Amino acid sequence: MLANAILAYFIAQDQVGQIEPYWSHAGIVGEVNAFQLGESDIDAAFWTLSDDGWITLSIRGTLLDTNSFWELIATIEDWYEDDETFLEPLYPDPQSGRVHRGFRRAAFTLWPYLLLGGYFGGRFQAGLASIDYAKVKGIRVTGHSKGAALSQLLAVIIATELTGVNGSRPAAIEVYSYACPLLGDGTFVTYFASQRAITRAVRFQRWSDIVPFVPPYDSFNIRDMNAQYCSSVLSYALRPIFDQMYAGYHLCGDLVFYDGPDPATSVIDTGAIAISHSQSVILAAIQGDHSETIAGAHSAINSYWPAVTRRNWPQPEIEELRVEFEAILG
Repeated sequence: MLANAILAYFIAQDQVGQIEPYWSHAGIVGEVNAFQLGESDIDAAFWTLSDDGWITLSIRGTLLDTNSFWELIATIEDWYEDDETFLEPLYPDPQSGRVHRGFRRAAFTLWPYLLLGGYFGGRFQAGLASIDYAKVKGIRVTGHSKGAALSQLLAVIIATELTGVNGSRPAAIEVYSYACPLLGDGTFVTYFASQRAITRAVRFQRWSDIVPFVPPYDSFNIRDMNAQYCSSVLSYALRPIFDQMYAGYHLCGDLVFYDGPDPATSVIDTGAIAISHSQSVILAAIQGDHSETIAGAHSAINSYWPAVTRRNWPQPEIEELRVEFEAILG
């Protein structure tokens, strides 16, 4: 599923770039329906039919483009959305809990078009309501970074609101989140877990990636842990950033932790051991001033991809590949 999450970064002009090796690994056999919405098109996703009989919905992560003035503006707006960490109600029903304000706005910006479709890129992009779910296995939702948090949130929205052809509904919804920031409070996590249609929800996390620790979550508040246990230059640089974030978040989904500096040979941990070890690793990285290691660990292409495929694939970063793809589009 990571290949699909990476391909979501190559949504441009309402189409998806066939970037290798990811396209060959994505298993796409159906028509690709792509959507770009929000301020400066910062919210984007695509869905398609995969060769294993599932509908795959992939949501783009945060933009990092600075190659033109307008790309810089879009990147700033995207980061601003990420920074809106105030928790607000998902639905009027208090049992649905509270979620990250910026991520909620992004999800509900995308959702009407993901549901019903619309005209983008000169053609009609079909919505998820056009599917007869009696004829497919279900829906898999995936994303990296911001896209990972949105994959969790959209899974809940799909479970709650989606009805397809002839009143059909997905028999199963699976969530594959890579480098996922925190999404909601404890009540939301309980609401997420109560959705019987969501049959699998996995968070994949790499060694020394700091994004899965923000905004701070209650059982491991990285803001407080950093202030209490770390005294490095990096620790002091991070403190004002952490201080601007709202806390009160809880972990959502089951963790798979790729432990070790070499992603291709990293040890795979799960469960409570994975959670505990990931916490000790990030504190050691901060205390050791390993800023480059922390930044590199978040890379979808050069950190998560070799960890998942168990093979080193040295590739240009997403920003460079996006420049090449957009140049081809003209």
